[in-house]
Amino acid sequence: MSPVEPAFSLSGVVPRLAVKAAHVPRSETGIGALVPWADRLWFVTYVAHKAATGGGTGLFSVDDAMVLTKHPESVVGTYANRLVHRETSQLFIGPHVIDVDGNVRTIGDLVDVRLTGTARHLTDPANKVYMLGMEGEFLEVDVHTLVVTPLFDLLSELGVEGYPHFKDICTANGRVVVVNNSYFHDDFPTGQSDGRLAEWDGSTWRILVRTQFNTLATANGMGKALYAVGQDRASALLWVHLPTTGWRRYRLPRATHTQDHAFTTEWPRIREVESERLLMDASGMFYELPPMTYDDAVWGIRPIAVGQAAGVGRSMVGEHGAGG
Repeated sequence: MSPVEPAFSLSGVVPRLAVKAAHVPRSETGIGALVPWADRLWFVTYVAHKAATGGGTGLFSVDDAMVLTKHPESVVGTYANRLVHRETSQLFIGPHVIDVDGNVRTIGDLVDVRLTGTARHLTDPANKVYMLGMEGEFLEVDVHTLVVTPLFDLLSELGVEGYPHFKDICTANGRVVVVNNSYFHDDFPTGQSDGRLAEWDGSTWRILVRTQFNTLATANGMGKALYAVGQDRASALLWVHLPTTGWRRYRLPRATHTQDHAFTTEWPRIREVESERLLMDASGMFYELPPMTYDDAVWGIRPIAVGQAAGVGRSMVGEHGAGG
């Protein structure tokens, strides 16, 4: 098909843009991260674990003519991280670094790390970024030389004794925050798990709560709020950090129990999907989330979609306002 011809689609789905992993050895696969950058849409696909070879996965781009290209620098791994480093105009996605002209460099030391997040540096943001691995690797990367420096083993720092499943990292309001969503079958009777919401101020790690947390987000400069989403036995959890108040906690209704186990809460996210609006996924319910706060609080969070009708009519309540 000529690139200038319209791409064939089925109900808006363009089959020739599909990507897949090789059948042998078998592994789950999906799109771990995607970012519009350098006149293309870039994305990385993933396999379940770095031990799986998962041929066919890697780094791809789609241009304006809807032509899909697998980049020569493509490598197989488990990646869901992305960050545009504004000082150097570079996109960090998976273990790759892409400049504004589409030139790609690959950080060899990170290929075998199951990367789940990239965040701005606390003290040297113009020259360094942080990387988080699913197994608790907390790393520092020089954005110029791409030299990787291990900083912490978060399994030790945060007392994670079982199976780790770190999912996200974010820097805001003078702190680096990480989440781990570990929650498995044997955790159900006690309600306790290796799940963590934790923060680092540049000198000391502090565990905020020992329960499953899945994602972190800010409003891309529109507001000062840092959002963290998780859950416990009673409800979904929304923690909000503001420089003036510190952390405030809200409870949200749970729309489903099919998103309890760590493996079924892989990538809940908060994303800007329309101008001045964020979309949040929390325990199976989608919410419209305002990027700005007023009077040091979040206002106007609104449930908009859920697989089941239960809970849609309930409002967000304070920390102690939801039943167990």
